[in-house]
Amino acid sequence: MSNRAKQAIELLDKCKDAINGIDHVAGKALLSEFDSKFGGKELVSDIIYYRLSLGSELCFRLGEYKEGIAEIDKYISAIRANIKQTIKILVYKSKMEMMLNRRGISISSLSETLGLAESIGDMTILGNIYMEISRMFSARYSGLALYFMRKAETCHEKEGNEKLASLAKVDRALISYTAYLLNRHIDDYKNLKNEAERIVCEMDDTDYDSFEKRHARFVKAYVLRDTTDLKQQISEAERNGALPSICIVEEAYIAACIENGDNNAALVEFDKYARSAERQHGSEIRNYLLELKKSLESNSRIAYIPWHIDKGPKEPTNLFDILDHLSLGEELWRYKQGSFLGLFHGIEHEGKFETMVMPDGKTSLVPCNLAFNDYYRGQSSYYEDCYPSLYRKGMTPAMQFVERVKYEEFKLLISEYPITKIFSGGLYVNYPDGSSDSVSLNIDSLVLAQHYGIKTELIDVTVDKFVAAFFSSTTCKDDIYTPITTPQQEPGVFYHYAEIPLSGISSKLRAVGLQPFSRPGEQAGFVVEMLPKENFNKIVRQVIPFQHDPEIAEFIFNYTNRSVKLFPKSILKEKADDIKSSDKFSRAAFDAACGEFYSDVDRSICLQYIKECKISIVDSPIVSFTEDEKQECIKQWENKGFQDTQRKIICRFSYNGPTEFKNVPKR
Repeated sequence: MSNRAKQAIELLDKCKDAINGIDHVAGKALLSEFDSKFGGKELVSDIIYYRLSLGSELCFRLGEYKEGIAEIDKYISAIRANIKQTIKILVYKSKMEMMLNRRGISISSLSETLGLAESIGDMTILGNIYMEISRMFSARYSGLALYFMRKAETCHEKEGNEKLASLAKVDRALISYTAYLLNRHIDDYKNLKNEAERIVCEMDDTDYDSFEKRHARFVKAYVLRDTTDLKQQISEAERNGALPSICIVEEAYIAACIENGDNNAALVEFDKYARSAERQHGSEIRNYLLELKKSLESNSRIAYIPWHIDKGPKEPTNLFDILDHLSLGEELWRYKQGSFLGLFHGIEHEGKFETMVMPDGKTSLVPCNLAFNDYYRGQSSYYEDCYPSLYRKGMTPAMQFVERVKYEEFKLLISEYPITKIFSGGLYVNYPDGSSDSVSLNIDSLVLAQHYGIKTELIDVTVDKFVAAFFSSTTCKDDIYTPITTPQQEPGVFYHYAEIPLSGISSKLRAVGLQPFSRPGEQAGFVVEMLPKENFNKIVRQVIPFQHDPEIAEFIFNYTNRSVKLFPKSILKEKADDIKSSDKFSRAAFDAACGEFYSDVDRSICLQYIKECKISIVDSPIVSFTEDEKQECIKQWENKGFQDTQRKIICRFSYNGPTEFKNVPKR
């Protein structure tokens, strides 16, 4: 490293110490000194990144958002080759865009950042991105904010980063309390208030830096409505000269005074807050401030939630509204469970599977569901008749028969796949108590065929709301999905399907679950078995239309790693495509279709169907795995596949024995 580079880093290190110590004046002076000494000179990308990250942090804290964004746009090309560095700087840009867009949600930069983070799969980076997404949503969508903050906690806990997990929990307390304030008239939301108070009272800020300690202290004072401490924090923020912090703490103080029923105390601070807010946000906030002051002067009981953006009365429902409502329901469900919390799934189980014996007696690896017995489906358009592909308009009896033959050909193919044999042969489960068991897993060929494009009587649903959102906000052409980013007059549709079967899963609803081929598992898939002329629209709990939004579609697309997460590379896809497009099928497939689906139909009719569709029958299977492909599958399973599968499966113990019940003592 050259002497000039060492000098540059030493100066930036001093700046970093000043910023971490909340000495913003010194930090700004040191950055100016750096620019005068090294600006305009050739610097390595790591030093440019260091300078850009410190400058962005300082601009964000001081409310110099436009200057910070301009600086990022000017220099980010120098670090684009390093994805992790690019992600961090784009996070700063999205935070500053959000602050400039006070009365709305700005997601374009954060959406791009999310896509980059999902593509590299680094848990720490993803956790940090989820935290920023949560903070962005907290202004309007408290349910989504809680969902992503819990995901952030989970990511950091998996990486063993207790400090970041703790900081995420502190932010979750702030969001939970805000969600309570918005819905205090509903008893269930008191659980969110209790959770927020529990978190701030139990938090340990020993490992936090000065800025993090100040933030944690602020959250605690706001959640506990400690106006004395908030008043003190206003004075401290004024000494540090950080206008955004001054505004936030002043607004929290006023809200806490109102919540405590002390409008007079709020009025004493109000004029000072109004001046700070106008300096920060401009004159467009003036009417909002006048209305608030008028309410305070009337000395009436008012509900005031700082930082929250109300949805306009004429704004149509969008996908975020739907996902927010579902996420809030999942969060409240956690607290309803009480003593039975361990029996149900939480956000930490998302993307995992557990063994379940199905009504037919077979064992499947079933996707964990964050909301009990809720299933979703998304479509980019609504159709009056929602039929499975086998029963849709234009499908003649002959064409339906050919699809059955395709299915049987597909079934022959996957029976030869080495991992299929491992699944059906059984996997050993080792329990914590030292015992073990062999679990033979069901391979559902029909649902696999459905997922790889062969027409069946099944309709796909999922327990993952974001999977349904993906399919409702994308179009598909030549098996390539793209987000709907052009204005659409026709609304999309989000389905909510539910059953209350005694067995947990009815005979109509089938779990696709974790299979030897990963696509169905990644989509957390279930299927609903339909009868001819049975309309899915008539049997669902809710059909929710929504207005397409290009930014939301792009965000959801990026959350699925631009569809890669839902459609991982698979050796089966190419071979399934060959089956779908073939005009030749094996005699074994033809015979199996006749026996399984047409046993009560004269064979001559089946032969007539084949002739009508110009299909020929050959002696051997039309598609197969080569020996090299089989060996490669086994190699991948041993090197990575088995460990990946193992990580996705959870086992939970239950007690099976006598139980004594007693009356609760009277108090």
